[in-house]
Amino acid sequence: PLPSMSDDEWETDPDYINDLTDEQTRAFGNRENMEKYNAVMNRRDSGSAIGVSRISVSAPTTTKSASTSLDEKEAAAAGAGAESAGLNVRNGESQRATMVQMSSRAQIACQTQAQLPSQMQARSPPRKQSQNELPVSNQSFEQDHSRTEAERARATAAAALHGYARSSDDLHAKRSTGSSATSKQSKAVFQVQREQIVHSFDEAECEAFRDFINTKLATDESLSYLLPLAEMSELFSCVSDGVLLCKLINVAVADTVDERAINTQPRHTFAMLENLNLALNAAKSIGLTVVNIGPQDLIEMRPHLVLGLVWQMVKVSLLSGINLKSSPFLVKLLQPGEEVETLLKLPPEKILMRWVNYHLEQAGHPERIANFGADLRDSSVYCHLLSQIDPAHLATTSILKTEQDTTRRAQYVVEHARRLGSEFQIAPAHIVGGNEKLNMAFLASLFNASPGVELVAEEGVDVVEEV
Repeated sequence: PLPSMSDDEWETDPDYINDLTDEQTRAFGNRENMEKYNAVMNRRDSGSAIGVSRISVSAPTTTKSASTSLDEKEAAAAGAGAESAGLNVRNGESQRATMVQMSSRAQIACQTQAQLPSQMQARSPPRKQSQNELPVSNQSFEQDHSRTEAERARATAAAALHGYARSSDDLHAKRSTGSSATSKQSKAVFQVQREQIVHSFDEAECEAFRDFINTKLATDESLSYLLPLAEMSELFSCVSDGVLLCKLINVAVADTVDERAINTQPRHTFAMLENLNLALNAAKSIGLTVVNIGPQDLIEMRPHLVLGLVWQMVKVSLLSGINLKSSPFLVKLLQPGEEVETLLKLPPEKILMRWVNYHLEQAGHPERIANFGADLRDSSVYCHLLSQIDPAHLATTSILKTEQDTTRRAQYVVEHARRLGSEFQIAPAHIVGGNEKLNMAFLASLFNASPGVELVAEEGVDVVEEV
C-alpha cells in the first residue's frame, strides 16, 4: 500500500527535505507525488494490477543527444499522450488511472527538460523596454481605445452591408408581373434579412439622399469628419452618432435643435445616445413619424429605419415652403369657386401637383398629372414645366419632337434643372423608372429654385391679407 502521509507531513519530514534533483522537482513537485508515481508504475509493469490494457506505442527515451529537435519532442509527447489515452479503466480503479495519466505527463515534461540544449536552459533574461519606448506603447494604447464608436461604426458599415443581397432585374420583373417589358424599368434593390424578416430598399433612393445631404451640409465644419459621403453604406453609418440627424432636422425646420446641446464628434456611447434622443424628440416635434425607431436601431444601422427617417427629413426640408404662408403667390392656384380655406387645407404634395398642372395649363399642354410616377416617365411634362419656369428661357420643348428616346429626354431635364439651381438631383433613370419619391422631391426642388409664379399688383391682395 502507498504511504498514508499527507502533504504537510511530507513537507515537514526531515528525511525528505531537499533530497530531490532539479529535474524531479520540476516533474513531480515533491517526493510524495514521485513516490506515488513510482508505486503505480511498478504495479503496472508487474502485471495488470490496476486493470489497464496496453497499446503498442513506443515511449520516448532519454538517451538521445541534447540536439534533439523540437518536432521530435512534440512527437514523443504525442506518443506518451496516446499511451495514456489508451488506458481502459476498470470499475473502481478510475482514481488510479487518472494518477497514471498525470504522472506520465510529468515524466514527459522531465524528459523534455533533460533533452533541451544547455544553451537553451541558460537563456538570457527578456529585453527590457526602454523608458523612451513606454510612452509610444501607451500612446498607441490610448489611441486604440479612444477611437470613437462612430468611427468604428463607419469602418464596419461596409462589412455590415456586405451581406445584403442586391437583386437582379429578374426580381423587379417578378414584382411587375403582368406589365409589359417597356412600361417598367428595372431598378437595383437591396434586401436585408433580420430575424427572418426581409426588408427591401432602393439603391437609387440611397444615392439621392446621400447627394442631398452632401449638398445641404457641405459647408458645416462640425460635420467635416463625416462629410462628404462617398459610398452608399456611409449613409447608414453617418447617422449612428446623432450629429448629422440633428443638423438635418435644422435644415428641414430651422432652429428646431439648439446646436449647443449637440455632442459634436462623440467618443462614447452615452454621448451618442444623448444626440440620438435629441434628434428623435426633435423629429417628433416637427411632425415626423418615429414609431418603432429607437436610438439602438440607428446605432445598429438598420437600413429600412434609417432610410425611413432620413426620407421624412428630406421631404420636410423640400416641402416646407410649399404653402400659402410661405409662398402667398400660390393663391393663383385656386380653382374657380374655391375659397382660400380649401387651399390652406391641402397637403404640400397636392399643392405641388396643382403647381405643375397650373404651368401645364399656362403652356397650353393638354396633359395633367395625377401622380408623381407614370405621368412623368416620358419627360413631356417636365419639358413643358421647365419652359415655363426658366427665367432665361433656355429650356424648350423642341427636344420632344427631335428625340424619342425617353432616357435622353430625361437627361435634358436633369441638366436644365441643375442649371436652375435644383438642390435635389436625380438620375435620368429615376424619371424613366417612375420613382414617385424621387420625382416628388425633384419637383419640389424645382419649385424652390424657380416657382415661376408672380402676383401682379392688386391681384389677390385681399386673399394674401387674409392669409
